[in-house]
Amino acid sequence: MSGIYYCYQCKLITNSIDDLLFVEEKSKKSFCCEKCIQDFYQHLIGHFENLEFIKRKELNLENENLDDNLDNPELVEEFFKNPDQSLKYTNEIGEEITTIIKKIDSNNETINMLVNCFTYSGEISLILHSLCTKSNELISLFSFQSKKFNENEAGHFPEENLNEVEVDQKMIDEIELKKSTYLAELMEERKETDIPIESFHLYENFFSPTLYEPDEIYSYIDQSGDEILSYIRAHEQEGKSFYYLILCLKGDEKNKVEQLIYPIVSFPTVDGKLAHNYRKGEMISGSLKN
Repeated sequence: MSGIYYCYQCKLITNSIDDLLFVEEKSKKSFCCEKCIQDFYQHLIGHFENLEFIKRKELNLENENLDDNLDNPELVEEFFKNPDQSLKYTNEIGEEITTIIKKIDSNNETINMLVNCFTYSGEISLILHSLCTKSNELISLFSFQSKKFNENEAGHFPEENLNEVEVDQKMIDEIELKKSTYLAELMEERKETDIPIESFHLYENFFSPTLYEPDEIYSYIDQSGDEILSYIRAHEQEGKSFYYLILCLKGDEKNKVEQLIYPIVSFPTVDGKLAHNYRKGEMISGSLKN
């Protein structure tokens, strides 16, 4: 029997690995076409776009219109050919994002150009986000610089420059298994009137605010005996209130000062009862605890 492979987006099955496209250097995710790649990563692309909108508003840069430089083929060619910096961020499950930065001259002024992207076999495979700005502060906000996320005592994820973290295949497989299990449970518990699953990607920009500034965090032991952290925060969008939840696996690195945690699944919901189902175990952070 020949090999069996499938597209991570449309689930098309093929017998040859040569029929598939790969985007991430250290990932097994494969795709059958460019459209499936774009569809699969649209939530991440949208997250970057929304984050830039928020940061520009905070820095009063909403009226800075320099992105036309991204359509200048000569500037773009020089940008990729001779970047000032090429930084690599790796998360706890080995996924990498490359940040490329260069100061360019445009219309007799110096501006910053930045691209966040995936690379594969040493080549750029997918651009997730790009911007042009005079603001060094805005550039620094989008420069991952190999940062890691760790859980501190309050249950948040401060950004710090830490040593490289090796995640073995066993942990990756465990995370994928738990993800499948929790998604199956979610499908059984959610109501038909709740936010449609196909719209979940529209709420990805609420992932970081929930992770960094949750209203509540609960710790409980799942059926496998692992410690799970449940991050919950109420949000509002276009006048409608909803909850955003993130379920994380707490690592067992006993020799580390701070234990790593691994996001498993995240989702929005307007169903208060569903959100309440994840308020179980011990509350380790939240208004009631405070």
